[in-house]
Amino acid sequence: MNTIGIDHNLDRPRIRKLLTIGLFAAVLTGIGDFLLGYGESTAGSSIATSVMASAPNLTDWQMIAGSLLGFFGIFLEGLACFAVYRLMADAAPKYAHLYRAGIFGYIWLAPVGCHLNMGILNLAYKYLLQADEALAAKAANLLFFGFSQPVYLLLVIFWLPMMIIQFKAFSN
Repeated sequence: MNTIGIDHNLDRPRIRKLLTIGLFAAVLTGIGDFLLGYGESTAGSSIATSVMASAPNLTDWQMIAGSLLGFFGIFLEGLACFAVYRLMADAAPKYAHLYRAGIFGYIWLAPVGCHLNMGILNLAYKYLLQADEALAAKAANLLFFGFSQPVYLLLVIFWLPMMIIQFKAFSN
C-alpha cells in the first residue's frame, strides 16, 4: 500500500491548522451562499428556475462575489478534509487511501460544480430574463440539467463514499 502522507505520527499542529482552515472555509462558503440568495425561499416553474429564482433580485456584484467566495470556501473545505485523512491514516490506512481519493475528486468538482457555475448561471439567467422570459426558462433548464446536474452527480460519486468511509473508519 502506498504510504504517501502517512508517517505514523499524529501531527496535531497540522491537523489543528487544517481544521481551522476548514472552519474559515465554511464561513466563506456560507457568506457566498447567502450572497447568491440560497437563504431565501424561492419557487419557480421547474427545479432549474427555482434554483435561479433569486437572480433578478441580486446585484451583479452579489452574484460574482458569492460565486468566488463559495468557490474558494469549498476548495479550502476540501483541503481541510486532509485533517480527517490524517486522523484516520494510522488507524485505518485502507480507508484513508480511499478517503484521500475522494478528497481529490471533491477538490476537483465541488468548487466549480457548486458555486462558480451557479453564479454564472444566475447571472446569465438574470439578463436572459430581461430579454425574454420563455428563453430564460428554456436556457435555465438546458444549463442546469446539461451542466450543473451532471457535475453534481459526479460530485456525489466522490463525496458519498468519503462520508461512508469516514464513518466506517472511525466506528472501528
